[in-house]
Amino acid sequence: MRANGLALAALVWSGCYIEIRNGKVDTGDSGLPQDGVAPSCAITAPDEGALLLAGQPVLLEGSAEDGATPAESLVAVWSSSLVGELGVVNPDESGIIAFETSALQAGTHVLALEVLDASGNACVAERTVVVEGAPAVTIVAPVAGAVVDAGDIAFVGQVGDVEDAADALRLVWTDDVVGELNTAAASVDGAAAFSTAALSYGPHTVTLTATDSSGAVGQASVSFTVNGLPTAPTVAIRPEDPTTVDALTAEIVAPGVDPEGALVTYLYAWSVDGAPSAASTTEVLPADATTRGEVWTVTVTPTDGISLGAPAVAEVTIGNSPPAIALAVAPDGVALPVVTDSLLTATATPTDADGDLVTLTYEWTVDGVLVAESGPTLNGSDWFDKGQLVSLRVTASDGLAQTEAVWAATVANAPPRAGLVAVSPVQPVDADDLFCQITLEATDPDGDALSYEMDWDVNGIVFSLAETVIWPGDQVQGLWTTPGELWTCAVKPFDGEAFGPVRTSTVFVAP
Repeated sequence: MRANGLALAALVWSGCYIEIRNGKVDTGDSGLPQDGVAPSCAITAPDEGALLLAGQPVLLEGSAEDGATPAESLVAVWSSSLVGELGVVNPDESGIIAFETSALQAGTHVLALEVLDASGNACVAERTVVVEGAPAVTIVAPVAGAVVDAGDIAFVGQVGDVEDAADALRLVWTDDVVGELNTAAASVDGAAAFSTAALSYGPHTVTLTATDSSGAVGQASVSFTVNGLPTAPTVAIRPEDPTTVDALTAEIVAPGVDPEGALVTYLYAWSVDGAPSAASTTEVLPADATTRGEVWTVTVTPTDGISLGAPAVAEVTIGNSPPAIALAVAPDGVALPVVTDSLLTATATPTDADGDLVTLTYEWTVDGVLVAESGPTLNGSDWFDKGQLVSLRVTASDGLAQTEAVWAATVANAPPRAGLVAVSPVQPVDADDLFCQITLEATDPDGDALSYEMDWDVNGIVFSLAETVIWPGDQVQGLWTTPGELWTCAVKPFDGEAFGPVRTSTVFVAP
């Protein structure tokens, strides 16, 4: 037996178990007859010098006979000079020995058929064949298990062959759903690449098959999933003409749609004057992030949770913020009604979000007629009377825009100004009539005619029987007085609409 022959084999031989150890038959206590006649054997296939393909099944055929042993009781051992033992079989009744193997690797093999009989006699037949290796195939991209964005998907492979140049191999890319994808040859360095947009959404298995000139085939496959991308939304920034006091909001005017029905959400990226900004990663950009004249852009990218779709972009330019103005007008510095002789003082407080210098202008009008005064004050004694409409327009300007604040009031009735009063006689005695006299007439800013109302009290108690001499209730007869009493007269001027301040005078009735 050959040195690289069967190391250990076990077969059923005519109903008895035997072992073959290092080419010698060990019959144990089988009691089989021993003879000295060796069997004869031959290899009938494959042919001498045959060209075989690595990895492909090869049928090894031979024949054997033995004058003392039935053919089916012989043991046939197939082996290779490169691989070693290939297999152990029994010939059939006619001595045909058939054995199929896929174990032959690339290279030159000396195939050996060794046939043994029960006595341990053996014959050996040999045949030389050449096994050509199959092309080596690898898929580099996409990687196994990847989720690939739908669209133009790139495929990259690497092929090589011992016998043929890489660019001479016949390549076929196939998909389990679409079918054949590409047949372009590899480059001289074995790189095979192409791209296709033909793959539908969902799982795919793509196989790269390389065939060399002898027909040897190498294959590699990769499984992955094609994910449909959401469409780009339609986006607008609100407000359309913002200033520095406005927060910017990216509004989804029309949503992105996922072809597989997945929920679409959005990623927001803001940039200012072309540079990325960290001021916001949401749909809202705060007002304090912007400055007049800046160009703000928002990029809104749809996602289905797996892949990003085509982005949408919108932009706006930050305009000037007009100045704001707070206006208050107070007659004589307090919140009183405006009357004929009021001194009106305007307090205008401007602010500007852009930090611009603000100038103020004042326009006073009376009954719609512009007056000459252009400052923050207006003296009613010079410019208006009761019943007239006084207005003020204050304009704030930052040099680019103006803001106006308006105030208006109708001049109200001015109550009379108090005069002076005195009770006579100054030192009355019992039985003296008391007379309440106006020693200094009250005045009225509006020039209204005045009348007076007089009221008496005695020792702090209202007295209602006073008589009229000049003004209602200006006299108390002496018969109503008693020594030791205090009598007080209170006088109020009246202009037909309002009373003026009260003035009083008090006397003591002597005993």
